[in-house]
Amino acid sequence: MSVMESMRSGTDSTFMQVILIAVVVSFVMWGVGPQGDQAGTVVEVNGERVADVDFNRQLALALQNMERRRGEPASNDEVAQIREDLRQQTIRQVALRQEAEAMGLVVSDKEVLRSVMQQDAFKDDESGMFDEQRYERILRLQGLTVSKFEAQQREALLLNKLVTLVSYGVSVNGPMVEKKYLEENTKVVLDMVRIRPGAFSAAYEPTQEEVDAFLADSMPDVQAQYDADFAERYELGERVTLRMLKLRVTDDGLTSLDLEKRMLKIQDELAGGASFDEMARTYSDDRSASEGGLLAEVEVSRLDEAVQNAITGVETGEMAEVIVQTTDLRLYMVEARTPAETKSIDDVKGDIARDLLIKRAGPERAASFAENDLLPAWQASGGDVAPEELLVANGLSVVTTDEIALTGAGGGLFPPPVDMVKAAAKATPGTLLDEVFTDDQGTLFVGRLVSITEANLDDLEGEREEYTERTLAIARRDFTNAYFDDVVARATIR
Repeated sequence: MSVMESMRSGTDSTFMQVILIAVVVSFVMWGVGPQGDQAGTVVEVNGERVADVDFNRQLALALQNMERRRGEPASNDEVAQIREDLRQQTIRQVALRQEAEAMGLVVSDKEVLRSVMQQDAFKDDESGMFDEQRYERILRLQGLTVSKFEAQQREALLLNKLVTLVSYGVSVNGPMVEKKYLEENTKVVLDMVRIRPGAFSAAYEPTQEEVDAFLADSMPDVQAQYDADFAERYELGERVTLRMLKLRVTDDGLTSLDLEKRMLKIQDELAGGASFDEMARTYSDDRSASEGGLLAEVEVSRLDEAVQNAITGVETGEMAEVIVQTTDLRLYMVEARTPAETKSIDDVKGDIARDLLIKRAGPERAASFAENDLLPAWQASGGDVAPEELLVANGLSVVTTDEIALTGAGGGLFPPPVDMVKAAAKATPGTLLDEVFTDDQGTLFVGRLVSITEANLDDLEGEREEYTERTLAIARRDFTNAYFDDVVARATIR
């Protein structure tokens, strides 16, 4: 029995009106525990297995959303990255729920009921009150049962309680608040050069001799990469290249019936010899129209079920039946089909070795350029003038930043790392920083301090309360994140 059913008799309008606190649900939990003989296991966390049923549904949903945004399916590498991101998210959520339960934290039925009833999506538009029929209807549209959704709410509330408990004992003192104020209000302006390793990778092409030497010395690395990528890159199902012509339902008064008539005329022109390429460029309401409706090659198994069904049995050069949806009509033509195949390591070891060489060469070549070429050449000028000729030859330039706080705030779209900003705050304006800095993405930075604006602690007094609250919030966040990272690190993952 759901929480709603078990508590309906105690839910009156007075109770509904006193619900004022918004509970932010920030976790979506996966199906765990036994799911029947047909269920596989995505991962096991401290002996508790996570079944693949809900995981695969969420993965499919994420891939569909990506396809809708971009107009084309995700690549094999993108699928692998999304799958791994979801897996890591799942591990974290399960481990934290287990930690909360081990601490004896529980969530009552009343708390679950409050979290459901206060969500705006389930409230009547006119009265602003919880609408049970609307609630159940929305869940059906999302493919969720009431009991499943309420279980998700219970686990999300449990994790919120864990956050509150873990962060409760954190406190801050005066010096910590003053340090925070100085970090936020001391600001520097830099001249800097960003050096991306990827740019140096792109400029490097290994010779056949280098590839052969790498294979001779590092075949275990090649084998490990092959094994890691096997399911996504080398065990390939049937692939298909499609062209698509989409007519989108809009708010201009045209109905699906009107669009069906338009699509019939288009089909007649195509049957009469018109080019699909030209018809897509002329009529399609999709970003692929500029390419004549051409979509990237994709495994058939990764296509939307409706598309898979439509192209079944359709030969190369032929068109499928029109797919009619509430949002659009789609016509597909099969441009090419590639049979399923499995590539052995002997087939691809040269390519893997080349890719590994390029991947490893980028950071090494970028670091060598920054440390052995750019920094010494800039130092040779006394730090005043960047070596323009050297920069241009490598596709680089000097960028002058806006004012940047010591926290990194104000650094723009591509900010320098915080340790570079803090080092600059100790330098003399006009001088070159004497080391190369690296951010979390591996981008390298070389630069000089242009100017610095020092913060004045006397100005803190009028804002001390605000800064105390802000410092406390950050301290609690950092402590909680570190605690949660430790919980996950201690978990046994299989």
